[in-house]
Amino acid sequence: MLVFFDIFGSALSHESLSSTMARTMCLATALLLASAAGLPRQALLDAIKPLDRGFRATSDERKRVAGLITTLASTAPALSAEGLGGEWELLWSDAPDIVGSSFGTITGAGGLSSPFADAARIGQSIDAAAGTIANVIEYRPPAWLASAAPGLASDRLQQRVLLAYTTSGTRCELTVRGAVVAPRMALGVSLLALPPLTLQGDLSLPFGSFEVLYNDGELRAVRTKQGYFGVNRRLPDGQSWDE
Repeated sequence: MLVFFDIFGSALSHESLSSTMARTMCLATALLLASAAGLPRQALLDAIKPLDRGFRATSDERKRVAGLITTLASTAPALSAEGLGGEWELLWSDAPDIVGSSFGTITGAGGLSSPFADAARIGQSIDAAAGTIANVIEYRPPAWLASAAPGLASDRLQQRVLLAYTTSGTRCELTVRGAVVAPRMALGVSLLALPPLTLQGDLSLPFGSFEVLYNDGELRAVRTKQGYFGVNRRLPDGQSWDE
């Protein structure tokens, strides 16, 4: 009779052996998927790196990035909308309300950026336990204004749209709950201690939905109900949108 032992030398029952083998197979499958996704993942990151989150992407570049996201998602598709919690920064979007239209490829403006305000950082702060998402936009003076008035160069104003979300499979349904406006820096002086202006009531309104296509815990790709793509990376440990 064959007797199997675990790594500590203890004999394994048939049930324990089956459970151990199942866990080992799941781990091996996850490692294979991660390895298979490596090349498409890097190809996507290389493609979006020079495109300023999509603000300076041409129509052809947007189509190419959409194809790379689709390839990555087919290689290692998300199985659910779990694992969204944490602090995320936007790396790519082709949604007009974020990056604008082709006008932005010439001026760097459009969508969330304008000649009078530049979207320095965009991202999300997600509390999975509470089922909430804060869409964060951090504005700074545009380059022409910072050049004309250097003292304004470090100014920052943060805007948050407060959302609640529920999940079903890989889909997230969103409702809007309110908004927050918070000055972060003015004339080189930190304003983090100032209370933000919060606009929030009891009414919740539908805010669309998105489908999680890929999520390895550090990089996440989604597609909105309108068919637009977004790619976010998790902020490094110790960084948050509250800083």
